[in-house]
Amino acid sequence: MKESIALFWFRRDLRLEDNHGLFRALSSGKRVMPIFIFDPCILDELPKDDHRVGFIWSQLNRMDAQWFEMGTGIQVFYGAVETVFEELSSTYLVGEIHTNRDYEPYARQRDEKIARWAEAKGIAFHTHQDQVIFEPQQVVKSDGTPYLVYTPFSKAWLAKLDHKTPTRYPSEENLHQGLRLKKQMVDLAQMGFTSSIIQAPQALTEDQRIADYAQTRNFPFLDATTKVGVHLRFGTISVRSLVRKA
Repeated sequence: MKESIALFWFRRDLRLEDNHGLFRALSSGKRVMPIFIFDPCILDELPKDDHRVGFIWSQLNRMDAQWFEMGTGIQVFYGAVETVFEELSSTYLVGEIHTNRDYEPYARQRDEKIARWAEAKGIAFHTHQDQVIFEPQQVVKSDGTPYLVYTPFSKAWLAKLDHKTPTRYPSEENLHQGLRLKKQMVDLAQMGFTSSIIQAPQALTEDQRIADYAQTRNFPFLDATTKVGVHLRFGTISVRSLVRKA
């Protein structure tokens, strides 16, 4: 009889440490297959040397190299999301799927579709809060409507945080729960992409740089920013770790 496994679906959370959904998958009691899907519905709209695609691809390779030391290879696919899940469910006994929530309109529609597919298959579909400290519905005005002006929103956000330390999810400690698999990686060329001359900057989060930011941010001639923007966008750094550091 096939072993029931869990899938962890990476999206905008490309790291192995302090990853909420990955932590939940690895704590499920099942072996975990880590997957990433390059979605043509997104890629087809991009220039063929889009540096973001190259950044994601490079980060997946780095993550795979980390996890492969324990015998697990990240399974990277290029294709329609539902088709990939259909093929995986026909090959493996998939008991549950874990992923971190994405709030973009297309992502929400896609996830609703996959949730319906999973329900029809009898597969549990779990989504987790990871990309943000507070979800959109958690910081609203007293009448329940969203803030439209940044300053009141920021004050409400900080009041809700109130010096609470965000929970850490030590997913990196449970990587041994990964399913024993060889790496499956698609090349950029297979997806019709080429390497870009634009390279993402390294995130710089040393304590002194952060401490000085309020004084140095208004001087463009200084190399004083943290350069974490792209890393937060694709989750190569945990937003919770940055709040703890701040």
